[in-house]
Amino acid sequence: MPAKPIIDIAIGLENLSDQVIESIKSAFEKTGFVYKSNEGEEGGYLFIQQKSSDIITHHLHIVRKDEQQWSNYLAFRDTLRNNSAIAETYQKLKRDLAQQYPTNRLKYTYGKDEFIRSII
Repeated sequence: MPAKPIIDIAIGLENLSDQVIESIKSAFEKTGFVYKSNEGEEGGYLFIQQKSSDIITHHLHIVRKDEQQWSNYLAFRDTLRNNSAIAETYQKLKRDLAQQYPTNRLKYTYGKDEFIRSII
C-alpha cells in the first residue's frame, strides 16, 4: 500500500506494568529503537527507529490488549483486508497526502485521521 516510507507496527500485550515497559525499552533500545512517549489511548507507548536525525523508518506502538486502541488497530486492519474499495480509497488518500505534504509528517498523519475514524 503506498505511503510515507515508515513502517507502523502495533503490539498488543496483556501486561504493561512499569517493569514490563522498562524491559521493553531496554530490549528495543539495543536494536536501535528510541522510546518517544506514552500516547495513552491514542497510540500506546511509542518507539521509533531512525536512519538519521530526519529519517524515521519505523513506528512501534505498544498497547494493552484490553484497551480500545488495540481493538481499533485490529478493526482498521481487518476492514482494509476485507474491503478492497475502502483499501483503494485509503491508498489514494495516502498518495494524495504524501504529495501534498512531502516534508510534513504531522499534516500527513492528521490528514488520514478523519478517514480512519470513520472506519473504526
